[in-house]
Amino acid sequence: MAVDESVDHLCQLIGHDGSEILWPTQPEPFCRKGHHIEEIQYAVLDLGISLAPFVPQFEYNPGACDDLPFQRYYFFDKLKRIQKVYNGVMVGDYKTGHPHAVAWSAKEGLIYDPDGGIYSDTTFRIECFYAAMVRA
Repeated sequence: MAVDESVDHLCQLIGHDGSEILWPTQPEPFCRKGHHIEEIQYAVLDLGISLAPFVPQFEYNPGACDDLPFQRYYFFDKLKRIQKVYNGVMVGDYKTGHPHAVAWSAKEGLIYDPDGGIYSDTTFRIECFYAAMVRA
């Protein structure tokens, strides 16, 4: 949805459908191969779409020195403005601690989850938003 392609076509571009069981001791869906955001980025680049990453916050410490404090940067308002303009892929979780990726519709302001659910953005904790930008 984020890049206006069918799931079947996207899986074809990626090279697998994500259903292979790699970790049989894990519960569904965590036992499955799934799709990593990097695979998706490379696949949609062939369609002329770049998934540009935007993080809502980060910490920085020069050289990761233990004796220096971290500087924290926050971009929540800027990220909200970007999400009003661009469809994309959000990577994060539903406050469960299990990493997950969902599609974002800028026009509707809604999350489209691969599980079939449609949710408001307040239910998802964003680690990174990948804005779908079309190549000129």
